Amino acid sequence: MFEDLPEIDRTLDKTAEGGGRLEKFSEAAQPLFEEMLLKAINFGDLRDPDKVRTQFQGKFTVTPLSAAAAPGGRTIEVFFSDPDPSDPLVPLGETSVGWIFLDAEGSEFTVNSVHKLDDRGPVLELSGTTLPSTEAELGVGLADATLRPPGLISLLGADYGLSVDTHEPEAFQRSGIRNVSQWLTLKGTVKSYDILGKIAGYRAVPLGLWGLGDPVPANVPSDHLFELPIGSGSFYTDLDPSRAFFDEVGADIIPLDMYCYETPNWVTDVIEPPTLGTVPDGTTVEAAIGSTMQGLTIVSTVDLGGDRWRVRVTGDLSPVVGIDYWWAEFAGEPGDTFYMETLPVEVVPGDWEFEVFGSSPTFGLTVNINYECHIEINCSYCRASVIRVEVTPVEVLSDPDALLDGVLTRLVQKILQVVPIHVRLTDIVHLVGPVQATLDIKALVTSSPSVLVAAPVGYYFDVVPADELELDPDHMVASATQFTVP
Repeated sequence: MFEDLPEIDRTLDKTAEGGGRLEKFSEAAQPLFEEMLLKAINFGDLRDPDKVRTQFQGKFTVTPLSAAAAPGGRTIEVFFSDPDPSDPLVPLGETSVGWIFLDAEGSEFTVNSVHKLDDRGPVLELSGTTLPSTEAELGVGLADATLRPPGLISLLGADYGLSVDTHEPEAFQRSGIRNVSQWLTLKGTVKSYDILGKIAGYRAVPLGLWGLGDPVPANVPSDHLFELPIGSGSFYTDLDPSRAFFDEVGADIIPLDMYCYETPNWVTDVIEPPTLGTVPDGTTVEAAIGSTMQGLTIVSTVDLGGDRWRVRVTGDLSPVVGIDYWWAEFAGEPGDTFYMETLPVEVVPGDWEFEVFGSSPTFGLTVNINYECHIEINCSYCRASVIRVEVTPVEVLSDPDALLDGVLTRLVQKILQVVPIHVRLTDIVHLVGPVQATLDIKALVTSSPSVLVAAPVGYYFDVVPADELELDPDHMVASATQFTVP
């Protein structure tokens, strides 16, 4: 800084009259200007969710000596020792107005002023009227406390219309803002709930519901039948009203008039279709329709251009009498759906050809031919404007910075951000995870009274092999707790 001055001023400063005072002043002011320069360079970090400061950054531990109400009774003065008298910034460092003082019990106080050169030693003036917690077992002094600069990530979140959950671990806070474009533009879709759940360390699955008429169909399984709200007489199900369309399925392939989501006792009820061979009990109607066409050998594949492919297989495709809802699953791409674009044709005895549409699929050696039931809409079984959401704790249980207190309450706040305006969230179903705790949830609809319930959390036996854990021990009961949102 001194070298930037005009040469005549630097020359005069070195004379006896100048005494080098200007050079000494420049040296004294240089650290302050360097700090200002650094802040200017880092200004862009305020717009970067991966760099903007959270409440976890810049904090350090201090040991206050005493605390007392300041004159006027509206603020508190906290006194500290100064182990290094030659450095008046010890132990308060860069603490300034707006910083946060966190006592041993987790109570937060905002710093109103800092007096580092007070005759009584370093002093912080805090807003509030309650003194910080004392360390009773020592009899004197205060417990170690934490000083930290104010987190700035909430201000960045507000620019996107988000309320950043400062109870969450730092990575979850940053992820919420970084991925806002992913879930906000997908509002109302299954993916948006999934992304929000992962941001919070949960698995969130929305279930669209179908309204049931009166009387309620007797063949809707009880574990898929919901009365919302309880006692109202209004019943819903998360099962699509799916029926097989028999003009697309050979009549001898499946007994008539059965819902596709049913799982008949094929053997014990003696209703097994004669051409299917042995269909195990527990097989759904939908799976049974295509059970004779699994693992068929692929003879050849031909690229027809335009992402269209002709596939030749060995087997019996005679049950496929329509093309709308039949689809192929190739061994090379398990889980992917390739709907049939043409009716299968038997080119030689035992060999059939059909066409599918796909961009350079990996076929593998075999293929499964499956049937997808039609959805039949009628006035007694229609899509409702209500949803329920299943949430399962995942990463949130293993993150040491996660605060489980009130975690479901905060998750509901996030979920409500993606519920479409024409849809009503009726229930949150909390599937327990492998921890022991008690969690609370409050329904966060400001125009309605809140509902408060407790959820015992134990082992979720669906993910624990039965031979590794005694079933239903007294202290670990698998359960799903349903929370009604008013």
